[in-house]
Amino acid sequence: MFKSFRPGFTGTGICRAPDRMYHGIVTVFSFGWNTITLFVVPKKERYCLMPCPKRRGRRFLGAASLPILVGFIVGSGVISPFDSGTRAAGTSWQVVTARNDGPIARSQYGMADDETGHIYVYGGSPAVNASLNDFWVYNVDSDDWRQLPNGVVPALVEPHLAVDSQGNVWEFGGVANLMSPHITADGHSFGLYEYQPALGAWRDATPDDAQPGIDWPAGREDFGFAFDSLAGNLVVFAGEGQDDAVLNDMWTLNEQTSIWTQVTQQYANSAGQVIAPRSIYNISADAAGHLYLFGGSFLSPPFGIGVSAYSNDLWRYDDQDQTWTLLAGVPNEFDPRSPLPRHYYGQTVDSWGDFDILGGYLYAPDASPFFLGTRYGNYARSFEFADGQIPGTYGLSDFWQFNSTTGWRDLTVDLGALSSGPLIPYMLVADAATNQLFTFGGFHIGPDGLMEPSNTLWSLDERVALAPAPPATVTPTASATPSQTATVVPTATPTRAVRPSPTSAVIRTATPAPRAGAARSGTPTTKATATRPAPAIPSQTTTKQTVGALASTEPLTGNTVVKTTTSGPYKLVLKIGPPQKIFTADQVHRLHPKTGEIAILGTTPAVGTSIPNHYLALYIYSRATGATVSNMKVTISIILPNGAARPEPASGVMQGIGIGPADRHYGANVSLPNGPYRVVVQVEEPTSSFDFT
Repeated sequence: MFKSFRPGFTGTGICRAPDRMYHGIVTVFSFGWNTITLFVVPKKERYCLMPCPKRRGRRFLGAASLPILVGFIVGSGVISPFDSGTRAAGTSWQVVTARNDGPIARSQYGMADDETGHIYVYGGSPAVNASLNDFWVYNVDSDDWRQLPNGVVPALVEPHLAVDSQGNVWEFGGVANLMSPHITADGHSFGLYEYQPALGAWRDATPDDAQPGIDWPAGREDFGFAFDSLAGNLVVFAGEGQDDAVLNDMWTLNEQTSIWTQVTQQYANSAGQVIAPRSIYNISADAAGHLYLFGGSFLSPPFGIGVSAYSNDLWRYDDQDQTWTLLAGVPNEFDPRSPLPRHYYGQTVDSWGDFDILGGYLYAPDASPFFLGTRYGNYARSFEFADGQIPGTYGLSDFWQFNSTTGWRDLTVDLGALSSGPLIPYMLVADAATNQLFTFGGFHIGPDGLMEPSNTLWSLDERVALAPAPPATVTPTASATPSQTATVVPTATPTRAVRPSPTSAVIRTATPAPRAGAARSGTPTTKATATRPAPAIPSQTTTKQTVGALASTEPLTGNTVVKTTTSGPYKLVLKIGPPQKIFTADQVHRLHPKTGEIAILGTTPAVGTSIPNHYLALYIYSRATGATVSNMKVTISIILPNGAARPEPASGVMQGIGIGPADRHYGANVSLPNGPYRVVVQVEEPTSSFDFT
């Protein structure tokens, strides 16, 4: 990443960039046959385009051209201390061999998954003094990479990506050249960009008059960016902003209104402490309206910090009451009973609804690192150049899962192809369509035993490796006496009938997206009520299409019958099959069911006068994009042959356990007659009907 150095080096020089020259101070270091040149420019123009130490050294110094040897903190050699052979083949991390070449090796890139089998990668740093603006998608089903067009988003280091409910990809933040748009004086981007797969193009969604930090989130790096599918919000949280300021602010952008709102955050179960301003590397969202934050690093220790400039506290944010809850660890401190703190690690919420973290980096310059002798201290591995060690720099070689009922679970045994040494992955995503985790690139051990950037894609089958199992008991070390320790807090059951109004005023509107095929407006709108154009819905059209033959005698019990029709801009798929077990988000977290439905919104009482005998599922797809739609006004009724209407099914928004948002639908357990009947579906205004016998 573009990183600042403190003044004080000797010598002067000129550094040429593609679009300008920088005057600054130069220092040259020699490591055997390697030479490193550090170029330092004035504060507003000083960059180091790789991870590097800064003040307390929370970043690691490395370069693609520099060999880095790896050893243990305790012991010697490069043999993994973890037994990756205790599980059967296919149950640990594996190298993905795509059918074609993909992105080049890089670190500090952006990555996101649309949960339907498409993994997006953007930008990052391939080497010293270089950044990228290439944009790629990996298709899990076809096992190939494809480079997508980009003529809008600048080259960025540490870009962050998120995918909304319509499958559109958003980018916010990162660090870029000072000539790029929407950049602060020290190179932090506050630009917001959207890629629409239906149009095959990016657009700049940043108004010309946006005021970062006032009516728009400030430019930043090392921050969290995620899409909360339940609230329909993009979320920006914490990070490092202009002039090295660390942040703990939260902003949300609603996908329907395109309005930024700064959130007043509340806290529970934290002994009155709040999340101290910190650099993090991401936040992760689940399907129940929660965001997860693990640890972070401090440019200078906050009040009350112990011996570490890192924390390993774990927090969960609930979007309904805007409250952070401490799940594990000690607020803003290092707790030796939890996984080691870290930076540049991968994190995600998996298909089981649990929170996973993978690898990372930390810096501890003291002669006795703060984690030395702790329960998980051996997971930290020191880095060495060819002729010596950079003191205090460590990579992590571990893999963890947190369940809100049972706590942390050590899954390092599942590292498999990633177990050869420390890994600094930067990103980790979960693909709901295939129940796999993926990580790409970052810094890994190469075939010559040296630490170097990678362009390898790795995957893990969640259905086997992450299947729920009793976790190992985590016991405190004898020396650990934290003052405020969280207990494991069960996930609260979400109730979404009415969402409370934000505690802060609406203050900025993002530039709305143009309708597919329409010309883009030349002047960004600044009206607080501006909305992104919705799909066109015929205002006077009523469709009553009968699907299926009344003479059919196919039994329904124990089978699934599928009917399909179209209604305006939507494709409707109605499925009727055996009744399903329906779980709340809290029950999924506690019970880990492998089959059934999770209730995302609404309730699902039985319909009819007898015990439910079928499950009714209505899937709505956009005919333009193929994406599932679950934010429409939908009514469903059952009409008998005599014209009598059964009570309307109280259908809620559901998705199959272990499938994810790609399976979002309107569903309910219902009691259906043995004879013929008609299911009438109304989406917004148009009406469609399905006939059954």
